[in-house]
Amino acid sequence: MLSWPETMIESLATINWNMGTPDMWRKPDILSDATLAILKKEPKTFRGKALMDEEVLKLEGITDFDKYNCVHGSNPPKISQLWKLF
Repeated sequence: MLSWPETMIESLATINWNMGTPDMWRKPDILSDATLAILKKEPKTFRGKALMDEEVLKLEGITDFDKYNCVHGSNPPKISQLWKLF
């Protein structure tokens, strides 16, 4: 079972490699919250699946992701949208 980020996550990689700006990133907390939500479930529920962090949290009723944004009120782009730029 894996939980992948839907957006870029603030990390030494995004910072040191100049991978955008803080308004394009989310805090690592989103991944830890998604992971905890997965671990609370019955193992058979998600066996063999790869899920996006937002998908997992939406299943928990969380729809406002602003608390995870590095810049309050920003709208970080999805990684899938960024790939189209290259």
